[in-house]
Amino acid sequence: MPFISGDFRDKKSVLSREDIQVNPEELDGKTILDCGCGPGNVSVYLASSVKNAHLISMDISKNSLEILKVD
Repeated sequence: MPFISGDFRDKKSVLSREDIQVNPEELDGKTILDCGCGPGNVSVYLASSVKNAHLISMDISKNSLEILKVD
């Protein structure tokens, strides 16, 4: 479970940005659903990398969403 906190953004996670197999340019202008987003590590990356996208992040864990909300 690499996303226990916002560590991905702090470069402390076992998962790196290189592990995300998405070309942000292909998502420009699209709607993106990050289902099971945890604390939003991938959501934050996509929000900063994709232009003109509508990003929806959801998770069952209220604690994880609180971490995402702080960012």
